[in-house]
Amino acid sequence: MKFSTVLKLAIVAAIIVLSAMNASWVAPQPPGVLRLIATKTTDEDGCATLAGAQKAFVAGADYLVLDQKAAPRCLQLDQAQIQMPKRKFILSDAKTYSATQPESWVWDTPAARTCYDEYFKLGWLGIVPQACRGKTMLVPLDGQLKIWGWPKRFLARMNAADVRVILTGPTRTDGVMSGLEDIGQLPDVPRDFTGYLLVDDIEHIGPAIRR
Repeated sequence: MKFSTVLKLAIVAAIIVLSAMNASWVAPQPPGVLRLIATKTTDEDGCATLAGAQKAFVAGADYLVLDQKAAPRCLQLDQAQIQMPKRKFILSDAKTYSATQPESWVWDTPAARTCYDEYFKLGWLGIVPQACRGKTMLVPLDGQLKIWGWPKRFLARMNAADVRVILTGPTRTDGVMSGLEDIGQLPDVPRDFTGYLLVDDIEHIGPAIRR
């Protein structure tokens, strides 16, 4: 058998193996449910006390991003369980987000994007880069096709490596991270996705997700 023929067969075999390694449809359903991170709310105190937001949040699972001024008031309402289900809070501070409860969760936006880029380079081998392990990855809505094993195989790898995955809105030219802004974007969120979904318009998009 000619060397060129052997080489072609080896390439085909390698493609088949890599395809099987990254096939999502044969992977088991990842545990958990889709969780939301609301980046803002339209009510006056910023605590997401409006009816639409209340329908969106799952107590103890979802997060609300607060600015530093709103935090004391929202934490007070939460502790008193007045007009709001128990949820977790994230304090916004420049490019970092710090969760106030029940455990610390801090991520740096550039580092979370680096994790995404590094996984694109190594994920086809089933490798979770060191830049991701125990950290956070940001996946833009229009960048899903760059994720090896998306969504189920990928999520299994991330769960095993203790990586929190946040699906954000489409890539912006100014580099600012944003969430989903329109209900029309929901069909682009896979039904099998059980990570975190960044949402800007929580009052309208949140209830549509939970239905």
